[in-house]
Amino acid sequence: MDAVLKTLADNESRYLPKLAEVVGMGSTVPIVTIFRDVLGVDMVFLSFSTADENIHAPNEFYRPARFRLGLQAWAGVWRRLSQQQPGTKTESAG
Repeated sequence: MDAVLKTLADNESRYLPKLAEVVGMGSTVPIVTIFRDVLGVDMVFLSFSTADENIHAPNEFYRPARFRLGLQAWAGVWRRLSQQQPGTKTESAG
């Protein structure tokens, strides 16, 4: 997971003026716990909304430009992860 988070941070700097914070959201997004418990995998979510968009509020909205930014960022993440050498130990032991 450390390698994925590092790749996300490296990639994110290409798209955002300020790096986002890494936060744990397992209790607020129930599917995260199910993926971990049933499949044995961790989840990573990236949010490209901003505070003034009032996500999950009655007056929420989402800027189309932020949606496109999210698509570009995820494509960059997958591209960078695909370029890592298979079998190379990039994650921390633990």
